Parts: sequence; C-alpha cells; structure tokens
Amino acid sequence: MNKKIGEAISNYGVKNVKLIVPDEVILKKYSDTISSCLSQNDMLRKENTRLISLRDWLLPMLMNVRVKIAEDSQ
Repeated sequence: MNKKIGEAISNYGVKNVKLIVPDEVILKKYSDTISSCLSQNDMLRKENTRLISLRDWLLPMLMNVRVKIAEDSQ
C-alpha cells in the first residue's frame, strides 16, 4: 500500500478516534514531573557546554606540554 498519510486517513477515521483525557490531578502530576525533567535537562546541557569549552581550552595545552598534571603523592 503506497498511499500518502493524508489519503490513508479519512475524516471519518479521525473523528471516531476515542481519546482518554486524564483528570486535572493526573495532568498536574505529569506537568510537574515533565517540568522537573526539562529543567534538569537544561541544566545538564549548560554544564555539558561548559565542560566542552573547558576541554577545548585545556587539551591543546596538555598536548603541547604547557600544562602538566601533578602526580598524586600518597
């Protein structure tokens, strides 16, 4: 079957799809959870960008022996 999606789905088929709509308590809980996840994701992206920048700055110096890493003296 090689139809376009618009041809394959009729108005009748779309109008007769049954959806389950959660109540307000579940929507609020979902929203809070997703908001927390998105906030953490944003924070991790920023940290990742900062670490990439730090790596790009430090790596050439390490390769050119301008900076040495001290050995642990235990």
